[in-house]
Amino acid sequence: MEVLRIKLTQNQAHYRKEETITNKMTYPLPPLSTVIGALCNACGYTEYHNKHEMDISIQGRYQSMQREVYTDQAFLNSVMDDRGILVKLQNPNMLSAGYHVVARAQKPQGNSFRDGKTIEVIDQSALMEYRELLRKRKLFEEEKKNMIDPQIKSLDEQQRKIKAQQKDMDKKSKEFLALKQSIEKLKQKKKSITEEFKKRKEEQYGIPYSFYASLTTSIRYYEVLYGVELILHISSNEETLNDIENNIHDLKAIGRSEDFVHVEEIKRVHLHEPKETQSLFSAYIDVERLKAQDVLLDEYGRTANAIPVRGTKYLLNKDYKIVGRQRVFNKKWVVYVSGYSVDNESKYIFVDDDGYIVNLL
Repeated sequence: MEVLRIKLTQNQAHYRKEETITNKMTYPLPPLSTVIGALCNACGYTEYHNKHEMDISIQGRYQSMQREVYTDQAFLNSVMDDRGILVKLQNPNMLSAGYHVVARAQKPQGNSFRDGKTIEVIDQSALMEYRELLRKRKLFEEEKKNMIDPQIKSLDEQQRKIKAQQKDMDKKSKEFLALKQSIEKLKQKKKSITEEFKKRKEEQYGIPYSFYASLTTSIRYYEVLYGVELILHISSNEETLNDIENNIHDLKAIGRSEDFVHVEEIKRVHLHEPKETQSLFSAYIDVERLKAQDVLLDEYGRTANAIPVRGTKYLLNKDYKIVGRQRVFNKKWVVYVSGYSVDNESKYIFVDDDGYIVNLL
């Protein structure tokens, strides 16, 4: 069997574990979906299934791992007067870095931007505008309660009385039709009062207030691998392998967009039945191969003292299909192992021309 082998290095890399938040942990090697996605992106593919499907073997190593600190920023769903950072957005329809700080709360709670309680003021004019908007909101609430709602209630009551008069009338009579017109006028008046109030409130309060938001910050961590070496073996149809070879210069990163790759080698190699071979790299191995003892510990091999290979078990995404507008992932159970070997009794595991162990997933 002929496959494509790619050797590459990365100065740094982070292969995000999906379920981690506060401490964004990394996989020790890129998941299958990450590699497949990077290759498809390099080739400009917009379709994968039934055309460019791949089986991949992933192995590699890294020199060190460090935990980096970063500041996580999050906009709250509503403006909180007593906590966080009050900011003014340049565009309220876009949550981006386009904002400037108005004031900062000094304590976790018990502050007030409106009352100036335990806050650090950064932009006094914007803070005054914010307070004026809160005052307008209160005035609009009072107007609605004391003026708009009573008017609507009065019109509703008039409408009910007219409908009561219509109850015993002939629907084709002049009196019934005249009362019907009166009801329509009452409806139009209610609509006019409601829409005028809503428009005035939106212009004077709603739109200006939408520029303000509450921002919270917190210290988070993410793990970064340094000095990464990867060896990838790709099995696919001839067209796909040719596309990868011809577009390998467009393979910019694996992992984050800033995790640049340097391709050391890309070549076709043949896979052979394994002989006694030790791996110098860690790898993702199909969990079934470990259960069948097709992978051995270097120290003991296939002897009476043999110890089953152990590692870290992962359920990795490989690819997905769109079902009902949702991504349904095809997942693979693998074990991340180091210090392992294979021999001539190993099944479904191969060795390439240069002695690299290959387990296609």
